[in-house]
Amino acid sequence: MEFDLRMADTTGFLQSLNVSLFSCFMGNCLDLIGRGVMKLFGVAGVMLGILAGGVGCSSQMKMPKNTGEASRSGLTITYIGSSGYLIETENKKIMVDAAFDNFVETFEVTVPSEEVRARIAKGEAPYNRIDLFLVTHSHRGHFDPVLLLSAIENNPHAQVVTNQTVYGALMALSSEFTPALERVFFPAIKPGEQQTKQFNGISVHMAMTDHWGGLRQLNFEFCVDSYNVLFALEPDGYVQQGDIDLQFTSSFESDMESELAPKSESNLEVKYRVLTHQSGNDKKVRRRAEADEMANAGFLMHSGEQLELFRVGDDMRVQ
Repeated sequence: MEFDLRMADTTGFLQSLNVSLFSCFMGNCLDLIGRGVMKLFGVAGVMLGILAGGVGCSSQMKMPKNTGEASRSGLTITYIGSSGYLIETENKKIMVDAAFDNFVETFEVTVPSEEVRARIAKGEAPYNRIDLFLVTHSHRGHFDPVLLLSAIENNPHAQVVTNQTVYGALMALSSEFTPALERVFFPAIKPGEQQTKQFNGISVHMAMTDHWGGLRQLNFEFCVDSYNVLFALEPDGYVQQGDIDLQFTSSFESDMESELAPKSESNLEVKYRVLTHQSGNDKKVRRRAEADEMANAGFLMHSGEQLELFRVGDDMRVQ
């Protein structure tokens, strides 16, 4: 069932919160806004979801199994910074956690140049013709409301999948409702619950988890041009829906030292892993060295770096 706050007049309520988004630290105020919106309009959202036919129930589907045949085209991954990526196939473009606040450079997190941020905001190549924006949660290393809203407006075909906190923050930017928000979806699920839905021909499985700082975040498993991709920074307890070709993860199995990259106990079967969500320049150098020693893993350190992968038989190989 989908909460659809877009039918409600939330402007007065959000303005009355009198919260400056730019003074919030690491997303806590964004979380307050999102939860306030949900508390005020939750009942109305439930009723609207029921009247809409219970989209979440009618769209449940299993992720397709890989055939084991060589793919006609591969996956091109462009690292933007922090945990943000542009993922391209022959037919689709997806951006994950790509519109974030460069404030996190304070923690020696990789960030893009102002020129790249401007291209993202304006929807200029290669950040144009985006099919899907995925945003896991509202921490500043994953989400900048001003940048994301601009990118959505300048990619008129794109759909957006995120949580209600991020949606509430986007709504708070405008004195009146913007049509771009009609393309933003958030699942009405709690931690431990899951939902699957199609967006611009891309099957997306969404699983909600608790996150530090009192926030909630989404893990995404999506099928794009026959590739199954899992973006799960904290995958503990996640049940994979299909054969996972590529996982973005915050830790290798040997990594136990970072609070931001807890060791995974999920026992996922994954063909290739990309390490992400790393801070500290010395640590990133060590992680690159670790990845270089692994046949089925990679780590992109610098904004603009790319990785090209394609499937041959049961393996994922680097171009």
